[in-house]
Amino acid sequence: MTVKDLSGADVSMKDGADWLDADDSHWYDSSVTRWQGMVQDSEHGQEALNVPLNASAGGDPHKLIDRGSGNPDSYEHHATLKFIDGQALQLVGGIWNDVTANMITDGVISFSADQFTDQRENAQVDVMELDIDLMYSQGYAPSSGVIYFADSTSDYPALRLRSGSQLDAGLTVASANPVYTLGNYNSVDKKPAAILADAVTFLSGSWDDSKSAMTKSDRIATNTTVNASYLTGNIETTDANYNGGFENLPRFLEEWSGRDFNWLGSAVCLWNSVQANGLWNGTYYSPPDRNWAYDPDLNDPNKLPPETPMIRVFQRIGWQQKYVGPAN
Repeated sequence: MTVKDLSGADVSMKDGADWLDADDSHWYDSSVTRWQGMVQDSEHGQEALNVPLNASAGGDPHKLIDRGSGNPDSYEHHATLKFIDGQALQLVGGIWNDVTANMITDGVISFSADQFTDQRENAQVDVMELDIDLMYSQGYAPSSGVIYFADSTSDYPALRLRSGSQLDAGLTVASANPVYTLGNYNSVDKKPAAILADAVTFLSGSWDDSKSAMTKSDRIATNTTVNASYLTGNIETTDANYNGGFENLPRFLEEWSGRDFNWLGSAVCLWNSVQANGLWNGTYYSPPDRNWAYDPDLNDPNKLPPETPMIRVFQRIGWQQKYVGPAN
């Protein structure tokens, strides 16, 4: 894995046979030398980031993707297209319209129980599949740029995004459940995009549901490109189990050896996954060649994904007293 240094050059975490990680006894000096301050943690004086959640959230950032009822922090309140327990709702002219039947008839969404196996979770995934291309062409695009998904009607519900190589506009997808992308996502004429989910798994374009329960040698990935920021969860690292680290925060289920996973965006791990909390290990996949980088477009507020979480700081820098005479 590589991280860009101050000049923009890709510098590997590995030097010879050794990896430079935060538990290294010379972490501070070595990391500054290697990346010129572009990699920092508490040892460099970085403090924990406190996301400005409403007091009702009790400090739980998972509230951002939990359902909106009694939860003012939920992304459900930002959505103008949402899928709740198998029902599709579109906000038009201030009125929520049930468009479930129409979206199924138009091929925009489909529902499949036990559609494929997620070997990390040891679960049969109950999928609602959303065809992004048809969503646009059939007139269901969210006017706010935000889609919300939540389902509690099955054992392991999830949202899968397909045909999303080209977005018509900026798009944020928020889900209380896991999200899977199938094939390239936002790879053509890149738009501001984000995925917020309990877990995010990237499937290549060669993914075959019928082979999902087989060995990883039966699931050979193809080069895949995703341009999207993601805000997601993981499990805790313990003495008995490593959670996979940052390099496995985006999850994989295929044999990726020698294949590229190209990713541009921003990655944030903000909570422990609630639904997708299976243990990480290397038996069900092999890692890709990670061609990853922070998207500098995110430095421009006009190029952020719709409804990107903001932190606002108010600072009084001075004051002065003036005499104002009585009004006439």
